[in-house]
Amino acid sequence: WLGVALHASIPLGGRAPARGTVLGVVGEATLGWRVNSLLGLHTSVSTFAHDAARTTVVGDSGVEEGVVYGRMTAFDLLTARVYLPLPRRIEPWAELGGGVGIRRPPLADEPPHAAGLARLGVGVDFWLAPAFSLGLSTAYRMTVIGDAVGHGLRTGVDLGIHW
Repeated sequence: WLGVALHASIPLGGRAPARGTVLGVVGEATLGWRVNSLLGLHTSVSTFAHDAARTTVVGDSGVEEGVVYGRMTAFDLLTARVYLPLPRRIEPWAELGGGVGIRRPPLADEPPHAAGLARLGVGVDFWLAPAFSLGLSTAYRMTVIGDAVGHGLRTGVDLGIHW
């Protein structure tokens, strides 16, 4: 299947730089394989605002303050999804996966960081037609950068195209 998603990223805590500090909008693209009626495997890529910093710039027109955002690009390398097949067009599922990511900090004086990622999620797909599904999902996300661990939640809507 091919999926696109629009989610909200909600920081839950942890230690910087792995801890997210801003609510953000997440765009995600997924490529998956439905092994059988109970198991699916997928990989995905997503990007979102992760943290923020305040800046002050002194220029010819005076002092200007602003906010700049650091971004995370997440590559979920392999996620296993287990389905609970029900009669009709409603299909609940749970998933567990891991991957890697790149955190680009908000200020240029800090280098990018490599991140380890884990996800544990639940959702439900509503089949609109034999090849289209609309889903709702929520996932706990863990980010590890060095010895720092951050925790977050993602929740949103998924659109699937199946063949």
